[in-house]
Amino acid sequence: MSTLPVSRLRADAREAYLTHLLSLGGEDVRLRFGSALTAGAIEAYVSRIDFDTDTIFAVYRDDLQLAGAAHVAFAGDFAEIG
Repeated sequence: MSTLPVSRLRADAREAYLTHLLSLGGEDVRLRFGSALTAGAIEAYVSRIDFDTDTIFAVYRDDLQLAGAAHVAFAGDFAEIG
């Protein structure tokens, strides 16, 4: 069993995260967001991420391309994971 390193993305990785999300197929977008979204809606979502309060954990492939990510958005005492 191999392990994959997980890293925390900073604001300077916003474009890489957007590229990753835009590369997802329709079913993966639906599973991630709960509905089908346009590229514009995904771009708007990524532009609103506050990297000072939210956290995005990422896993990279061997070629250093983003393979997967989990966004943890905080609101007071609550968090949403996507």
